[in-house]
Amino acid sequence: MKRGIAVAMFIAAAFAAAQVARAHTGAKPTPAAAGCQLANGIKHVIYLQFDNVHLRRDNPNVPSDLEQMPNLLNFLENNGTVLNKHYTVLISHTAGGILSSLTGLYPDRMGATVSNSYDYYRADGTPTFTSAFKYWTAPVSPTDSNYNMITTGRKNTPAPWVTYTRAGCDVGNASVANTVLENGNAETFQGNSDLFAATAVGATQIDLFSNSGFSAGEQITIDHGANQETATIAGFSGFFINLTAPLTKAHARGTEVWGPGTVDPSGDLTTIFGQGTSQWQEGVDSQTADFGTAAASKATTDFVGIAVHCAQTASSICAGNPNARPDVLPDEPVQYTGYQALFGAKYVDPAINDGAAAANDIDGHPITDAFGQPGFPGFDGMSAANSLGYVAQMQEAGIPVTYAYISDVHDNHAGGGAYGPGEAGYVAALKSYDAAFGTFISRLAADGIDKSNTLFVVTADENDHFAGQEAQNCDGVTTACVYNSATGNPHHGVFDVTNNASASSDPALWTGPAVWPPAAQNGPLVGEVGYNMKWLFGSTVNGTGYDISFDSAPSFYINGQPQAVDASGNIVVNPTLRAFEHKAADLQAFDPYVDATQLGPVARFLIDAPTLKAIHMINADPLRTMPFTMFAVPDYFFQTSSPCGSGKGQGCVNDAFAWIHGDYSNDIGQTWLGIAGPGVSAGGLDATTWTDHTDIVPTINALTGLKPDYAPDGRVISQVLTPSVAHGANADSFAKLGAVYKQLDAPYGDFAHSLIVASTTGIKADDTAYATTERSIQSLASQRDALVAKMRDELAGTADGHREQLIRDGQSLLDQAAVLAAG
Repeated sequence: MKRGIAVAMFIAAAFAAAQVARAHTGAKPTPAAAGCQLANGIKHVIYLQFDNVHLRRDNPNVPSDLEQMPNLLNFLENNGTVLNKHYTVLISHTAGGILSSLTGLYPDRMGATVSNSYDYYRADGTPTFTSAFKYWTAPVSPTDSNYNMITTGRKNTPAPWVTYTRAGCDVGNASVANTVLENGNAETFQGNSDLFAATAVGATQIDLFSNSGFSAGEQITIDHGANQETATIAGFSGFFINLTAPLTKAHARGTEVWGPGTVDPSGDLTTIFGQGTSQWQEGVDSQTADFGTAAASKATTDFVGIAVHCAQTASSICAGNPNARPDVLPDEPVQYTGYQALFGAKYVDPAINDGAAAANDIDGHPITDAFGQPGFPGFDGMSAANSLGYVAQMQEAGIPVTYAYISDVHDNHAGGGAYGPGEAGYVAALKSYDAAFGTFISRLAADGIDKSNTLFVVTADENDHFAGQEAQNCDGVTTACVYNSATGNPHHGVFDVTNNASASSDPALWTGPAVWPPAAQNGPLVGEVGYNMKWLFGSTVNGTGYDISFDSAPSFYINGQPQAVDASGNIVVNPTLRAFEHKAADLQAFDPYVDATQLGPVARFLIDAPTLKAIHMINADPLRTMPFTMFAVPDYFFQTSSPCGSGKGQGCVNDAFAWIHGDYSNDIGQTWLGIAGPGVSAGGLDATTWTDHTDIVPTINALTGLKPDYAPDGRVISQVLTPSVAHGANADSFAKLGAVYKQLDAPYGDFAHSLIVASTTGIKADDTAYATTERSIQSLASQRDALVAKMRDELAGTADGHREQLIRDGQSLLDQAAVLAAG
């Protein structure tokens, strides 16, 4: 239903006209953050993390994302250092990339070992899906009470803002994963969906988008207000729900239908505000509002995505604010009590914008949702203009430490679909981002916030792999690149044998693509190669079912959770696991970007428990330990239903997505990091120093003089520090030790690569060779863990472990791992 949209748009227009006058028009003295004590003359910290914005070129003829944002790139290179060989973690996704950057911890100690979603096992031994995006203290689910953000000892991962708030600094968060509320839920329902088709008076059947969660005999509620009625489910006929009595009212397509509700103990509005509060009730109202309406968005707009975690100072933005809530972190290594936070734009926006209902973007326009409601515009709506607007207003309001997420530019957020490098819409989006940064940098300078007193840290959560054909004879800037734009279904090419959903479930019967290239192709093709894994792989292996994380690097969660390691830590040859692994190793599919005529191998690498543990992909929650992970050819994306749409087969080129991340590939794992400000050397572009996301926190702490309550996994990037901040006369030996340390411990380091290669060879071999390889991996990983613990203490300055000997021992382990991979 469209009810309420016209009214919302009228209100939004009036609101926007009234608020433009409030736009920032000149220098505004920034309030002093009394009590915020940082070192090296740093008064402000501005941390920005892009989603999939690239320093390196995806097409050699098209300038990269950052090259098309010279206002940002030049600022970082002229005032600090930009590291090109900066890596993410495995699995490389938005959640994992951001959370490892925020904490300085690898996924085994941070929690997000598989992101952006993962499976966990229920009591009956079957897996089920959940999101990795949850507020910091949220559990996995009502049936898995372990923290989503989990660390050693099944405790909650230390929160990244604590280091600052203990030092007297408020910390603003704009759309940064898991530091803000991630859902507006207050209740859980035994079924909650929308009508797929309209119903008439007297109907005895309804058709929902999903009947998951509904059960026979339960009472359901349909629609709202005067048109609301209840009905009882008699049973199911395929996708249809049969009712015990005819409906008495007509209902439109998209109308909400829900079953009995109970309080959601893990819902953000329950845990933060409490059952029965006005905020909680707003969540219930949004959850039961019609799909696609302003009312359905209201709780998200008001409470999700924006937060300020406050210090205990009289000047804190929380001090005396009646909307501040307790900032509860029960598992911090050092007790954390009496702290408060503001959750949601409904409360943050007025606090940073002189009481106005909305914060302004960097150009002075009110930030609203799609219906014109003041508040959070959604995570995809956090463009450079919106995110930088939040950062500027937070800083100007006296919040000296700000963290912000900026959405990607290679997806068409307005009209759907994905751009190819150099496509006109992509270039236009980058131009708008560049303009936003020009305004942002100038505005901060006018506020007295610049490189002389501000630490700027800018990075991307991950890189990604472009799944598509390379455009020719274009540079994107002077000559736009044009991709397949035929009328109708422009980028899809269906390639199962019968070109429909009833195709053979045996890919071995394929004779090649049924429709390839797509008819009326006009330009190079763009889009990920999507497959229904249950069709490609089969729904069971020897009668055993499974689920996967939807990904280019799917983790397989096999019913019963068979493992390569038993409860005592010994290697075992589990026949169920081995059957799945052998089938994955032999899996073939059609990738038009590799070979337009032949099936080819799907799996590039296969790893199970010993290697998963070594590369930090097993955390403290045993219900999340996957039996094995397949790193595929990175053009692929797998799910457990058709990615192609009704009647279009079980595999296709899907132009809605063209940028693959998560997989193990250098163009995915290698991203970038820019640092500028006091204590940072003016190094320009550094193309040699090897770092990863976990090094950001130790480096920030070295510059600000702060110490966390825990030991990060990363090391200080001494190569980007001025001599007064670095290790002085010992800087060279620390840099050499740090370099070996990273290659031993990092998921994209040399040691991990050798084990991944060795694991793949062992999994493909017979059971005897497999078990021998697994034991060798386990032994090397155990030696590595002991050695990096000593290296970490030495790098942190808490031990004198003879750096040269540690370097020699580390190199010896790297050599042994390389021999295993080669043999």
